[in-house]
Amino acid sequence: MIGDRPERLPPGMKKTKEMMDSLERGPVRLLWPRGGEAPPRACLEPGYVPSGERQPLGRGGAQRVELEPYGTVVWKTFRRGGGVRFLGGHYFRTTPLENEVEAHLRLAARGLAVPQLCFGRIERRAVGFQLELVTRFVPGRTLLGLLDEARPEPRRALAPLREMGWLVRRMHELGFVHGDLHPGNLLLPEQGPPLVLDLTSGSFEEGAGPEADPPTAGQKDLVRLARYWRKHRAEEPPLPWVLAFLQGYEARRQRRRALLGELKSAYERQVALRSWRW
Repeated sequence: MIGDRPERLPPGMKKTKEMMDSLERGPVRLLWPRGGEAPPRACLEPGYVPSGERQPLGRGGAQRVELEPYGTVVWKTFRRGGGVRFLGGHYFRTTPLENEVEAHLRLAARGLAVPQLCFGRIERRAVGFQLELVTRFVPGRTLLGLLDEARPEPRRALAPLREMGWLVRRMHELGFVHGDLHPGNLLLPEQGPPLVLDLTSGSFEEGAGPEADPPTAGQKDLVRLARYWRKHRAEEPPLPWVLAFLQGYEARRQRRRALLGELKSAYERQVALRSWRW
């Protein structure tokens, strides 16, 4: 035991409360998988910051740190984006962290490859909360990095793209829509299957699976992949890349062709393009 009093999980966690332990001391609450390693006692101290060298990972407030008893972890401090970016790390509810913890547990329990959850940390501030999530670090390359390396030779990316297509299909079959799916949130580890990262914006939705008809909620994720590449690389994805990803996502040729048409229409509606080269 590392804290002063155990606490019941909030209502949003009812589906997974039997899989979690939770402790609270003063303004700090910790959540971690039942049966897993308990967070170090120091994490219950207000204002706790991991000691030692910290290496930033991407733009989302995540850092690579060493933390006993876990070893190398990714310590992510939640930060707002979009139109409320000015609020930074101030949250008025703890729901974003609780939802991501639940997503990690439910997806992992159903066999989807996601980073192993260590614990979540909630600290009440004078105004709102600071939310932090700790997962085990997985060495590897993001799909974004691999695609950048493969731009001179696009064929190098075809096999990984098919793997990623299968991974995203499996995620949608489980009813989970990522909400912020882009090549930087798909990881090719040095060992093991590809992983989905950063589940903060995701949700479990009815009709997310690829078998659903009409077009599914999961198609929002697929369109976002293309929009991200165009926005950040100032070009549309090469056609062989698109087809390779969809081969992994949908094995049936006829359905794949129909899906490509649906995605084309959705993309054009979202970005108001006059032409589309897919």
